[in-house]
Amino acid sequence: MSIEEALRYLASLNVYGWRMGNARMTEFLRRAGNPQDQVRSFHVAGTNGKGSVTMMIAECLRAAGCSTGAYFSPYVYRVNERILLDSEPISDSDLARWITNLKPIADSLRDTEYGQVTEFEMKTAVAMCCFAEHNVNFSVLEVGLGGRLDATNVIVPQACAISSIGLDHMDRLGPTLSDIAYEKAGAIKPGRPVVIGPCGIEAETMIRSVAQIRQAPSFFVGHEVETEDDGNSNEYVKVCFDKHELIVRPAMVGRAQRSNAATAAATLWASGIGVTDQAIAEGIGKARLPGRFETVGDPVRLILDGAHNAQAAEELAANLKGYEVVFVVGMSKPHDPVGFLEPLTRISRQFVFVAADHPRAYSPAELQAAAKQLSVEGRVASSVRDGVRSALSEGIVVVTGSFYVVGECEEFRNG
Repeated sequence: MSIEEALRYLASLNVYGWRMGNARMTEFLRRAGNPQDQVRSFHVAGTNGKGSVTMMIAECLRAAGCSTGAYFSPYVYRVNERILLDSEPISDSDLARWITNLKPIADSLRDTEYGQVTEFEMKTAVAMCCFAEHNVNFSVLEVGLGGRLDATNVIVPQACAISSIGLDHMDRLGPTLSDIAYEKAGAIKPGRPVVIGPCGIEAETMIRSVAQIRQAPSFFVGHEVETEDDGNSNEYVKVCFDKHELIVRPAMVGRAQRSNAATAAATLWASGIGVTDQAIAEGIGKARLPGRFETVGDPVRLILDGAHNAQAAEELAANLKGYEVVFVVGMSKPHDPVGFLEPLTRISRQFVFVAADHPRAYSPAELQAAAKQLSVEGRVASSVRDGVRSALSEGIVVVTGSFYVVGECEEFRNG
């Protein structure tokens, strides 16, 4: 298949949705030769920040001289971003070739007890096959949704990280923090260490219980992993764990990136693979991902942030204190618009509501109606592009609510 044919085939798998459970993935990979067992790995779950932690761990490993593969969910601008080899996106030729190679195996499962492979399972299998083919020293895999029943949960990692726990995807993961923590703790493997970022006592209790049952050493940022930051400038965080004490300066901006950096550093230390403090500091200082409080222009005229739930909105609002901004917001169902918008209304009352080109997108009118519940009027735009263009004359524009919305801003990012 050409890359165009391969991407059309991937899109066709989307009609099968996102079915939880990993029995089919296990069989799919078995028929593909179990590539996931050929590479040492790290596993990263969490409500927010898991992509950042994944990238930080991968960059630290690279700084230590290791070849790495990293897998992300979702991408922002191009699907190739989901699979990185030594921080470079998978080539179109490799992506098309592996989809072509795996399609007959996926087709062979369609009429069995396992059923049709989903789009996410295919992408995950492509990543695992690619990492094995390139014989990387380590792979770092970001969970797609939850952990316990996620398609990535077929590996036995060196260590697991859980970046944070918050209320999101309650329709699939459960209505409480304890329920969500249980699902994400499903990524913990017997005897393998797990490092957990900010989560609150309810989630912490559940995760400690799961870790104890699995005899997995658990380390929580704020408890076993101590941090000290520089106050409000967001420039550095000092991380103390066991015999380690290290100051790191995250390349990615924002309050949450300090706890993400602590989680990444402690995960590497807990794994016992011998990554030096120098490599950790260097890697965290280089790790960047698009759409994570990404600034455009000098002086800044545009901020792109894929925040899409209330917890992430709180972090975004904290990072914007002192800014005069206009929000361009688009969201996807079933995320809660009122809960997401409320923290942002403390920063600005200027909103433009848009819809990304995505089947689950809220209409601009639906978002405007949600804002009215918070006594914010806002206005609607016919497209993301028009919304951003109209807002740029009014101040610094913050595009947020969904990575799909951020993904439609590439033209502004590049010029």
